[in-house]
Formats: sequence, structure tokens, C-alpha cells
Amino acid sequence: MSWLRVVFIIILPPPPFFCKLTLNNSEVVEIEGSGELTRAMTSGYSATCVSAEVGTLCTSVGASAFTRCSAMTTCTIGSGVTSIGNNVFAQCTSLSSITIPDSVTGIGGQAFYRCSAMTTCTIGSGVTTIGTNAFYNCSNLTSVTINSNTILNNNTACSNIFGVQVKEYVIGDNITAIGFNAFRNCSKLSSITIPGSVTSIGNGAFNNCSSLSSITIPDSVTSIGDSAFAQCRSLTSITIPDSVTSIGIGVFNRCSAMTTCTIGNGITSIGDNAFDTCSAMTSCHIGSGVTSIDDYAFNNCRSLSSITIPDGVTSIDDYAFNGCRSLSSITIPDSVTSIGNSAFRKCSAMTTCHIGSGVTSIGDSAFTECTSLPVVDDIRYADTCAVEVVNKTLATYMLKNDTKFIDGATFRNCTSLTSITIPDSVTSIGNGAFASCSSLSSITVDGANTTYDSRNNCNAIIQTSTNTLVVGCKTTIIPNTVTSIYDYAFASCTSLSSITIPGSVTSIGSYVFSGCTSLSSITIPGSVTSIGSNTFNNCSSLSSITIPDGVTSIGSDAFYQCTSLSSITIPGSVTSIGNNTFYRCSAMTTCTIGSGVTSIGGSAFQNCSNLSAITSLATTAPTIQNSTFYSVKTGGTLTVPQGSSGYNTWMNQLPNWTKVEQ
Repeated sequence: MSWLRVVFIIILPPPPFFCKLTLNNSEVVEIEGSGELTRAMTSGYSATCVSAEVGTLCTSVGASAFTRCSAMTTCTIGSGVTSIGNNVFAQCTSLSSITIPDSVTGIGGQAFYRCSAMTTCTIGSGVTTIGTNAFYNCSNLTSVTINSNTILNNNTACSNIFGVQVKEYVIGDNITAIGFNAFRNCSKLSSITIPGSVTSIGNGAFNNCSSLSSITIPDSVTSIGDSAFAQCRSLTSITIPDSVTSIGIGVFNRCSAMTTCTIGNGITSIGDNAFDTCSAMTSCHIGSGVTSIDDYAFNNCRSLSSITIPDGVTSIDDYAFNGCRSLSSITIPDSVTSIGNSAFRKCSAMTTCHIGSGVTSIGDSAFTECTSLPVVDDIRYADTCAVEVVNKTLATYMLKNDTKFIDGATFRNCTSLTSITIPDSVTSIGNGAFASCSSLSSITVDGANTTYDSRNNCNAIIQTSTNTLVVGCKTTIIPNTVTSIYDYAFASCTSLSSITIPGSVTSIGSYVFSGCTSLSSITIPGSVTSIGSNTFNNCSSLSSITIPDGVTSIGSDAFYQCTSLSSITIPGSVTSIGNNTFYRCSAMTTCTIGSGVTSIGGSAFQNCSNLSAITSLATTAPTIQNSTFYSVKTGGTLTVPQGSSGYNTWMNQLPNWTKVEQ
């Protein structure tokens, strides 16, 4: 019989220790103790210590414990340590690297100050705080590994912690979120790998990482915040995976080297300024999930030569493709219902455009300055949209029979235009489409048009379904079936001297009579309840106007620079007067403010340089702003009700005025 002898060798772990120092003569010094390692324990070895090992019996490394150990090249910190105090390794000028274990929760201020030889650093997962200037002047620190979710989500940029010279950041695979401004201004960072554990990239996370040339977003990420990669001027391409459901405002704004991008199918909205001024971008694939392209999304992408808008998109917002001067053609699918202001403005290479059947509204100047679009009878067209007149000297123009849209800038400043006929195909007319057409005297809408009419030979365009007058001229007679006057209806009609508004009208929109410099008088009927902003802006001949009792609000700038208006009475029905409402009404001498007014906006009467008498009927002074009565005439009279209160604030703005109660 034979026997097998088995020998078990048990390797015991080394006994726990507090701290060991290796000196420059190879001598190892063991410091005994437990708890905090203090400066007093290590100070005798500052000049000779070349390496240190902090054991598991140590729970904290106290302030300045290894300060000025200039020969120390390495230090190992044990898993029992929970805190590293202020200045612990300050001016350890030979220390080449440091690993902070997961047990550490806090690193003190200037802890590694001027560790000029340090090239690498690892931050453990337990670190929650890093003190001020902890890594200040670590001028050769180029690689940092971060395993702490807290440090990447504490609203402090890593460039402020570790310095802008760091070229490489390694994100631990336990990180779940890259927070606000986490790597902002890391100007030397050229590449980074985002692990599959990350689900969100916060606002400004990589903003202004000007050397970052490539990045891969893993399919674990579901959201990318505002300006997350803005001004990454070396980033050449980006692919947003299908897992991402939202991208923020300006997410890739001014990524000037980006040539291509792919937007995943999970995105529903391309946010404001998302790719604004990505001037090298030649193409972009938009995922099938996108339903809206928001304001300035591709603004000034001047190299963008082609783009396909998927069928699911319903809106293309203001300035979405403004300044895309290499874009030669565009097809707007039938799913789109609205195109915003200046959406394709300055797309100077565009030769063809197809507007889908679902579009019901096109904003002002949507295709203005698209100078390569075809011209028919002196009018430039984007498919069925009349864009702009190319010869503004003619007295009349003939619109194409299939014209559906008249842009807000189409006939603007056609000062020789005397007559226009709107064909039956037109369904939308932009704000101010006929502004500054000072000679226009004849307006006719084809009788077969179901959207607009010119009833009773009124020389105006009226939206039939709402009885809203949208375009007028110097000879317009407003029918008594009209209930509202829309924005810009008579804007800059400099030949209009008078107009009668019938009692059927209840609202007057913004800029309606703005720039009507010959309009000297107007009667607003008692049926009107609101006067919009800038309604009579720069009506420099308007000398008198009566605001009826039914009006409850007067918009900002409503009578701005009505320089002939000598007096005004605000009825008791009005509750608020907007900003700049009577700004620079320099002929105004008297003003009566009704009892219902509770607030008066900033600069409302500013530069009314002859205003010397104000009567307010409110027993409690309406609130005012610092500039409400700025630069009115010196030495006037404020008359208020007997026993009223709060007018001392007014008197502080009225220079050398006298307050009279009656």
C-alpha cells in the first residue's frame, strides 16, 4: 500500500500596521499608532522619506502629514483611511502618482498643492468632497481616473479641481451620471470613453472641451442636457443612439469642425440651437422619431448641402435652417403643419423646394434671401409660397394661380404698388406682407377664395371665418362686420391720414397703425376692450385720441413717439399701462390717469419733456418703475384724490413738482 502525503501551506496576511516609511538609505521606519496620522509623527522624516505606506490601522491622514516630503515618489493609502486633511501632500514635488481608495470620503484643501511631478491620479468611489485648491499647481497631472459619482455631479468642473492641463479622464464603470459642467473647459481633453453604466449627460458636461475630437455615446444614455457638447470645436462627428430620448438646448452649438451627425430614432425634438453654427456640417441624418425641429436648430450650418426631414415632423420652427447657404433643395413632408419665421432664410443655394400638403402656416421671411429660388413675373417663389418681390418699382403684380402662401415680407416696401388681386388659392398671408406700401389704394380678393374676402369693396383683406381685417391701405373702409384688426394691418401706411373704426371692432392688435406718420386723428369705439403693443407707435402726426371706457389694457409702446399727442386721458376701465406706452410723446402737456389703474410700466412717460400736469384718480397710487416718469418737465403739478396714499414714490421721480390733493 502506498500513501500520498498532502501538505497544506497557509499563507497568513501580513499583520495590520499604522504607517511605514522608506528612507533614502533604504531603511524602513514603522510608525506605530492608530486613528489619525499626524504631522508630529512624520515631521522628522520630511527630508529623507522616499516612499510611504499608510496601513489599515490609520483612519485619517491629518493636516500637513507629509508636507514638503520633496523626495517622496510614491505613497500607498490603506483601505482604512476615510479622510485626507488639508495640505497633506503639499509640495511633495517628486510624488508621481496617487490612488485614493474607495474608503476615503473627503480630500482637504491644498492636499496635493504643487505636486509638480504627479502625472496620474485615481479618485475612489467614496469621495464626496474635494477641498479648495486640492490639486492646485499639479502642472504635469495629465491623467485622472474618477470613480466617484458625487464628484462628477457636484456642479464643479473637473478643470477647476485638477487643472485645464489634464489630457485624459477615465470614467469608472460605476458612474451612472455625468453632471452639470462636469468636464467644462477641459481644453486639453482630446478623447474620452463614456462607460455603459452612464444614463445621463448633464447640462454643459463637456462644454468648451475645445480639443475633444471624438466621443462615443453608449446606448445606456437616455438624456443629454443643454449645451452638453457646445463649443467642442474639434469634434468631427457624433452619433446619438436610439436610447436617447431628449437632447437639450444648444447641445452641439458651435461644434465648428463637425461634418456629420446621426440623430437616433428615440429623439422626438431637436432642441433650440442644437447644431447652431456647426459651420462644417455637410449632412445630418434625422431619426424617424423626431416630430419637431426647434428654433435655430441648424442655424448657420453653412456647409449643410442636403438633409432629409422625416415624415413624422410636424413643425419646423423659427430660424431652424437660417443661413444654410449650401442647402440646394428641401422637401417638406406632408406631416409638417407649420414653418416658422425665417426658417430657411438666407439659404442662398436653394433652387428647389417642395412644400407638403399639410402645411397651413408659413412664418414671416421663411424663405427670404433664398436668391436661387425661381422667379415668376418679378416674384420669387418657394413652391406655392410667394417669397419676395425682386423688382419693387412696379405698380401691380400678378400672383401665380397656385399661390397658397404670401410671406410676411413679400410686398413689404413696394412703395410704387397701387393695386393687388389675391387669387382664390391663397390660404395664408403673413404679418406685414404689405407694410410700407404707401401707394396701395386698391385691394381685391377673388370671389372664389374661401379663406379671405374683400367684402363691400372695402379695399382690404378680411379673414372670412373670424371677421378679422388682416391687410388694409390708405383707401380702406372698414366694414361694420369686422370684429378685430390684426397685427400690422396698416403698418407704415404713410399715406393714411384718417380711418373710421366701426363699433363692431372689439380688439386692435399689435403694430396695427405703427409708422402711419400722416394719421392725425382716430376715434376708437366703445366696443374696443384692448389696444395691443406698438399699435400707434411712431404716429408722429397723431395729435388727439380718445380711449373709450371699455378698454382694460394698453400694451407696451402703444403710443411710442407720438410726438404730436398733446394730452391723454386713461379711463377708469384700464387696469395697467405697459412699458414705454407714451415714451417720447414730447408734445404732451397733460395726462389724466383713471381710478382703475394699478400699475404703470417702466419708461411709460419717459422723455415726455413738456408733461407738466398729471391728474391721477386712484386713491392708492399705482405702482411705478424707476424710469416711469424719467425726464418729464421740471416743476409740474400732480393732482391726486383727497386722502390718497402712496404717491410719495411718484414725487421722488417728478423733479420739483407739487402734489395737490382735492
